[in-house]
Amino acid sequence: MNTCLPRHHLLACAALLLALAACAPPRPTEGPATPATGGAPTTKLTVYTPHGREMLEPFAERWAADHPEITLETVDMGAQQVFDRLRAEQANPIADVWWGAPHTTYAQATELGLLEPYKPTWADRIAPERRDSTDHWYGQWLTPGVIVYNSAAVRKQDAPADWDDLLDARWKDKIIIRDPLSSGTMRSFIAAMIQRAPSIDAGFEWLTRLDANTVTYAADPALLFRQFQAQEGVLTVWNLRDVFIQRRDHDYQLGYVLPKSGSPMVVDAIGIVAGTKHRREAEIFYEWATAPAQMAFAAEQFYCLPAIDLPGLELPSDLPAVIPELHVDWEQVRTDGDEWMRRWNTTIKGRGTS
Repeated sequence: MNTCLPRHHLLACAALLLALAACAPPRPTEGPATPATGGAPTTKLTVYTPHGREMLEPFAERWAADHPEITLETVDMGAQQVFDRLRAEQANPIADVWWGAPHTTYAQATELGLLEPYKPTWADRIAPERRDSTDHWYGQWLTPGVIVYNSAAVRKQDAPADWDDLLDARWKDKIIIRDPLSSGTMRSFIAAMIQRAPSIDAGFEWLTRLDANTVTYAADPALLFRQFQAQEGVLTVWNLRDVFIQRRDHDYQLGYVLPKSGSPMVVDAIGIVAGTKHRREAEIFYEWATAPAQMAFAAEQFYCLPAIDLPGLELPSDLPAVIPELHVDWEQVRTDGDEWMRRWNTTIKGRGTS
């Protein structure tokens, strides 16, 4: 049986195929990340982050509303724990984005090949010292370290006015410290205290005296503040942002002091994990998390000080207008920080605790 169609039928079919092809959506091409919209999630993006559930949950809700096509999985752990896990998983990465840690830790990760370069669209709106020159990480927020006291147990006028006041004998067994071995914030604090001393050895002597007044080292921030609220200790060192969040969300009785000699100002960064299996989605998240809308939300809800120049961004009125900054040689922290932590852990930690 002859199955050939008459010529006029073939011409009609060809015209129909051409019309259908013209209406079809274009194939995806390489280039700047552009999100899909609508529909069920098609990809899971994994983000390692120390930002804590109080902050991550509302951000996850905002992400789901903006990008329902990408499921966001955030894994909450300390900054140093993120670094250690990325090293362990380097041959077969699980995470796609590393969201949050001191920039010195990101610099170490860059040297070890744990991050991929990415230049965000706002790269020209940040100071050179707050970004990596090879685009492996960029600063997002500035996090000042402060002295924190339990305002139910310590009057404002009696609280330490500067770092050296923490060594006063009246604070014996009254200080709780977040365990620095898994905390980027506390590792930066220890480095800052070493550098502000006349010598490295003098800095360790200062830390030895601080340990003598320390009653315990809390395993994580949640435990730190629970112990603090129970007055197992009434002084600590922590970041200013968390003071406001804990007071608001848990009604904790917390006061803070901006030390007279200045606060170490940690640059909190973001980067894409080397070997990510979802590079395009990682770029989408990177741009989304650092966009003005999210930066404004973070400032309003979580007291985050932007490292990016965002004209017109309004900060909460209860944040201090001026925060004296303690100079820190971050390059020395990057090169010597691990050795300092090993020395602190083996010769100081817990020697003076009761």
